Amino acid sequence: MQPEAFATGEQESARGLPTVVPPTGKFIAQLFLVPFLIVTSVVCFLLFVNWLVGSARGPADFLKKLDSPNDDVRWRAAEDLAQVLIRDDALASDPKFCLDLTERLDQAARDQDHNQENDNDVGRATALRGRAPADSPLQGEGDYVLYLSACLGNVAIPVAAPLLSRMAVKREGADPATIARRRWRALWVLANLGENLKRFDRLPDETRETFLQSLREEAAAAGSRGEWARTALNYLQGPDAKSLKPLGVEDALTQCAEDPDPFLRTMAAFALNFWEGTDSENEHFEQVLVKLASDNGHGEESLARMREAEGRAEETITAVPGLKVRYNATVALARKGSAKTRLDVLAEMLDEDKQRENFRLKRDDGQEVADESTISITLVTALKAIVELRRRSPGRDLSSLAPALEKLAQNPNMALRSEATRTRFALAE
Repeated sequence: MQPEAFATGEQESARGLPTVVPPTGKFIAQLFLVPFLIVTSVVCFLLFVNWLVGSARGPADFLKKLDSPNDDVRWRAAEDLAQVLIRDDALASDPKFCLDLTERLDQAARDQDHNQENDNDVGRATALRGRAPADSPLQGEGDYVLYLSACLGNVAIPVAAPLLSRMAVKREGADPATIARRRWRALWVLANLGENLKRFDRLPDETRETFLQSLREEAAAAGSRGEWARTALNYLQGPDAKSLKPLGVEDALTQCAEDPDPFLRTMAAFALNFWEGTDSENEHFEQVLVKLASDNGHGEESLARMREAEGRAEETITAVPGLKVRYNATVALARKGSAKTRLDVLAEMLDEDKQRENFRLKRDDGQEVADESTISITLVTALKAIVELRRRSPGRDLSSLAPALEKLAQNPNMALRSEATRTRFALAE
């Protein structure tokens, strides 16, 4: 390189170029400080908004809305809370808040029963006078009870289990249709609760102990609230840990599994996927599921009449009586690793052509088509149950399922094909 290539400041100035000046400390400070202040301001603003929104969705705000005299505000708050509890482990494990919700569900169910009785009395009186009764608030109350119970299925401690168990078996207090739906809902919520209790065990030890201490304090209270807290505490620790009898869950699932209502039997089998108790309780549940796995579908005619009275535009039709009960019971046995799981039923569940015959959708014009949603759920549920059966019972010979799995692994539905492939790999391992 030539020496003349290095021009001095004076030479550049002479040629009309600006003089190169070293940056000052002030300039460097401006270069970094201004963007830093801007970013800091934005972050602080976002943190403030997050705090503001978080405080507006805290326990106190939710309870305030749940206590609103406006039915629309109440059930919408319950609907929103059900979604928040799925994501917020701390809120879902807060004993005080969970007990507050349980008290409100208890009161809401009592109010619904009381208003139903009054509504029936008014209806009878006005009928005698030849006039139609005025509109009642029962529909709004039903929505509120529905969403409030859904909230308690998404918590991580079983304070509401005794109340939900009682609701699942209660046969009086309202009209038959309302009672049936409440019992269906209670079983569905119990199933969710059984699954969500695992979240409490995954909490850090220190956090879990904090909530247990809060539960001990609540257990000292009198009345139903204290009883719910003591029952939950005994389930989480102590000599009765994991026992379902004190929660009322064992009796509720057993009674519903023997109920004349086929949908209740189906829901009982479904809920048994998610609850496990002591060894003796698990043996009892296995016997219950084995019986359900041979269900004959009795009571389906009354269920069909109820749906017909509702005037639904579309109706799901099961070609074989008792099929849903049997399928749900078989899946529950498989997920528990039971040696009494019938592999021939699992193979049938994997037969897509067979399921197209089993599950039909009757439209309002009378036309019947395959119920694609139910068929897909049946296939995927069976695949996942087989994986769990392999995990819980690794020595069981499942080779009889290979042909059905191989066929599904070639299915044009990518999601179904992937699930079948994963199941085949699980069995191979």
